[in-house]
Amino acid sequence: MPKTAASIILGASLALSAPCNPCTLAEPPAQPDGKGGMGTPTGPKVQTLKALGLAYTSLSRGADFAVAAAEKADAEKLAGVASLFRAMARVQQIHAGLMNAQIAALGGAAAIDPESKPIPVGQTAANLASALKLLSALKETDLPTWRRACDDEGNRDAVRAIRWAREGTIELARFFKDAGPAGEALKGGKHDYYVSRTCGFVVEKLDIQKCPVCGKGPDDFQKVN
Repeated sequence: MPKTAASIILGASLALSAPCNPCTLAEPPAQPDGKGGMGTPTGPKVQTLKALGLAYTSLSRGADFAVAAAEKADAEKLAGVASLFRAMARVQQIHAGLMNAQIAALGGAAAIDPESKPIPVGQTAANLASALKLLSALKETDLPTWRRACDDEGNRDAVRAIRWAREGTIELARFFKDAGPAGEALKGGKHDYYVSRTCGFVVEKLDIQKCPVCGKGPDDFQKVN
């Protein structure tokens, strides 16, 4: 059975049924009991917070890895590959920010789980393979799983944040696949990418009237190279 990004980064102990380590919860407020008093406290949507915390940790670790991988590619004089890794870092930073915003809206505080491990950085060819493996697991397994947890609790805002992250990850994974095992398609200097500041969707050419994910216009896109 292939490992998912969550298992790669967090280990098998961080299932959705485990305590919520990636974020901390505010004290749940008591709710009216219909009899003039306060009934049993009802807190934030716990499964949603767990899913968002796992997503925040995975995306943050991915962003940190991409920053280091870009520096490694620059050191190996592979400027085009370094540009792609910088685009990955920006995309995953924005996606992690989406998770952070949803955690805060539920009264939590986002934090990288201390039990997670940084993704190892090696030579550029190995880093390209690691990035594609991570992105594939996120889009195919992890993000859909976390989205279902949020959907089960009816949290539409969290579902949208995770959907945006998945759609951006699908497009980012395509760029890594097209780059080739050693980044052959990115020879010859820096390469321009444009990343939506709102949803993290990435394009190579800013020739669109609006983002296909969040609907923002070209002015919302940040150039990364």
